[in-house]
Amino acid sequence: MLKLLVRSLDDDLSKEEKKQLEIAIEKSENLRKEKEKLLKLKALVEKQEYKFKPFFAGRVMNKIEQQKDKKVIFPDFLNGFSVAFKRVVLSGAAAILLLIFSIYFSEGSFSFNSLLGVDSLSNENLVTYLLFDF
Repeated sequence: MLKLLVRSLDDDLSKEEKKQLEIAIEKSENLRKEKEKLLKLKALVEKQEYKFKPFFAGRVMNKIEQQKDKKVIFPDFLNGFSVAFKRVVLSGAAAILLLIFSIYFSEGSFSFNSLLGVDSLSNENLVTYLLFDF
């Protein structure tokens, strides 16, 4: 009956449907309350005025047509991701180069030990360094 009540607000019902609905409304308190709520809601919606900018429908349809023409929507994401990845890689490479140059200037050599900072380690004190509790 609720579906019939909702339909009665927008469409014309047949005589038989109208009778069924009237009888159901008379018998059911809940259906009467629901009808009142729906009538208030319908009046509220009818009072609303929606104003759109000129050519709104045309712009929306144009956007829809543009989206239909696109095969894949993700290239914008992938393009942005690749640009961001390049920036991160370039800045990381620059930081590594700066670190290598600073080690070269501070140590005076460019050996593997100077890069790791193990020039002062010897076999005698290696056990001490490994067992030291930092």
